Amino acid sequence: MEIEKESGMKNESQYGLLLLQYLYEHTDDQHPASVADILAFWREHGIQAGRKSVYSTIEVLQSNGMDIVCVKSTQNRYFAGERLFELPELKLLVDAVESSRFITAKKSERLIEKLGKLTSESHARQLDRHIYMEGTAKPENECIYYSVDEIHNAIQEKWQITFQYYEYTPQNEKIPGRGEGLGSLSSAKLLEFKQKIPTAKAAVGMIKSDCTS
Repeated sequence: MEIEKESGMKNESQYGLLLLQYLYEHTDDQHPASVADILAFWREHGIQAGRKSVYSTIEVLQSNGMDIVCVKSTQNRYFAGERLFELPELKLLVDAVESSRFITAKKSERLIEKLGKLTSESHARQLDRHIYMEGTAKPENECIYYSVDEIHNAIQEKWQITFQYYEYTPQNEKIPGRGEGLGSLSSAKLLEFKQKIPTAKAAVGMIKSDCTS
């Protein structure tokens, strides 16, 4: 009897995990799923179950704090409610990534793809916005992305850093600037320098990205 009970608990856990995956990836308030949709998804993953299993699994998930919303009608439908990020918040993050001058186009695409995994497939398509600020040039060297992170770390640790100035022409060509500088950069100064600093050096040693392109 104990073996049968343990097997049943494993099945319920598997049902619940797959149901959560389905609801988070495929449903939202505009695209709820029917019981038939859920059963079809289960069958694709080798689970043969009936409608009662869907109802009981949803009840278990809801009792454990999962926000699964039921749209009541002649055929009840369900969707994942509260998420870590709402769609308007994700759109703001995507716009910030798209308009950033120190994130490469390739890195921007990867970050936006990851943000899309935090919402449903339907909402993820709305994140393909391609909004660029006029006059904003995207860098080609991904070292900038890591250098900015190093600079932030230096600021948090209150390290002094040295930096080499670079300037960009209207044709997005990099040319040597006014030389090197030494000091403690504030967040305000960082906005001016983050396009220009390939490496950061702490007072106690060198911190440098390994990337080359």
